[in-house]
Amino acid sequence: RAAASGQPIKDVVATAERMKQRVSELLTVDTLTYMAKGGRIGNASRFLGSLLNVKPILELNPRTGIVEALERVRGRKKAIDRMIKIMEERIPDPHSAIHVIIDQADAMEEAQGLRERILARFDCRDIHIMGWSPVIGTHLGPGTLGLSFYSE
Repeated sequence: RAAASGQPIKDVVATAERMKQRVSELLTVDTLTYMAKGGRIGNASRFLGSLLNVKPILELNPRTGIVEALERVRGRKKAIDRMIKIMEERIPDPHSAIHVIIDQADAMEEAQGLRERILARFDCRDIHIMGWSPVIGTHLGPGTLGLSFYSE
């Protein structure tokens, strides 16, 4: 928005740097197979995680730019529920205007369901559903859901 309003590039960069610290970026994968294929986890972790139906909740660390494991839950529904709970914890005032992006990789139906749940709970200034880039989708696999948000 800063760039679109014609602000000088140094102001646009400064705004982006400030925003980077305010945005929470969470994601969960449907299967650990693609993370194992990409060398992100070992085959033993993949096997055990698949056997126990473990779904990691990952977070992009804004300071380092590295995706880190935040939590592990059992089951897809619990993973999505937990992402919404984390959102509630980080935005304690449900009446504050928030901005949301839901990313999905071949999970449009779940993304739309997540969108409806968020709209019912929060005052969304804007909310968008987008697709993962092919590069990220290759590493995370189909069924990956991401949730990025910040409050004003």
